Amino acid sequence: MENIKTTTIKLKSVKVLIPNGFSHGLVTKRPATTREVRHIMKNILGIVVNEKDDMYDKEEYEEYNKELTETFNDWLNGNADDQTIMEYAGDCSD
Repeated sequence: MENIKTTTIKLKSVKVLIPNGFSHGLVTKRPATTREVRHIMKNILGIVVNEKDDMYDKEEYEEYNKELTETFNDWLNGNADDQTIMEYAGDCSD
C-alpha cells in the first residue's frame, strides 16, 4: 500500500436545512468565494476545473468562475443536485 498521509478534521455542529424532514443543504454564514470554491473543487472533491489558460480570454474566465461559484453555492445550500457539480468534472475529461 502507498504511504498515504491522512488528517482528521473535527467539525463542530453543522446546521442543515430539513424541509419535509430530509436534509436539504448546509446553513452557511456567507457564500463561498471563487477562491474557496476552486480549492474545494480541485483539492477536496478532485474535480479539476478550467484554468485561465484554458479560456479564450479574461472575460470568458471571469464568467466561468462566476457561474462555477454560483452553482457551487446553490449545491452547498441544497438548491442544486450533485449532477450539477459533476458536470464540471465531465467538462474536463477527454
